Amino acid sequence: NLRSRDSQEELCENLKRSEATTEIVQMLDSDEPVERVLHKVIAAVGGHLEVSSAQVYRILQDESIMDVAAEWCSRGTVSFFDRTQNIPAFHFMKADKPLVLSTDSREEFADKEALDQLGIQAFISFPLLHHKKEKMYVCFLQTDRSRIWDVGEIKFISDAVKVLHPLHKYRMLHDQKPLPEIHGNFPVNPSASDL
Repeated sequence: NLRSRDSQEELCENLKRSEATTEIVQMLDSDEPVERVLHKVIAAVGGHLEVSSAQVYRILQDESIMDVAAEWCSRGTVSFFDRTQNIPAFHFMKADKPLVLSTDSREEFADKEALDQLGIQAFISFPLLHHKKEKMYVCFLQTDRSRIWDVGEIKFISDAVKVLHPLHKYRMLHDQKPLPEIHGNFPVNPSASDL
């Protein structure tokens, strides 16, 4: 029965997301530096969703420039960046609320030309931190194929972003220092043992 098979697939996917969410929440109990946990979380979410890459962007007062605070790329995906600081900002990913763009809605997107130049087929961007001096966004990109985001995927990312919020609040309350550059400190394609 087709309906039964669809229900079974949906249950399996919900179970996988639940297990991944539990794994992500457990990362908060780590004694590792905040930056390492941040990288592990975006790697876990990106790997589970099979996106091409995931990044955390930090935009300071001059909103034309950004830093890449963390990046994860799937196997075979090459980073957009040859450096991680003072990069021209991706304005199309900045929003005060989550921004979801599927392949089927790219034609109507205001910055379609920028997406074409970067080869982005679909993306989700969530604000992570909005402070006077600093804004941070976490983005999940699909560059290797078309993608239509489903509600379950968007909710999964939303839940993961909620896990990341306490990390940044802790950092702002306790040390007031910006996240250091961490792009080069981790393997681009971490193995399961790295996660």
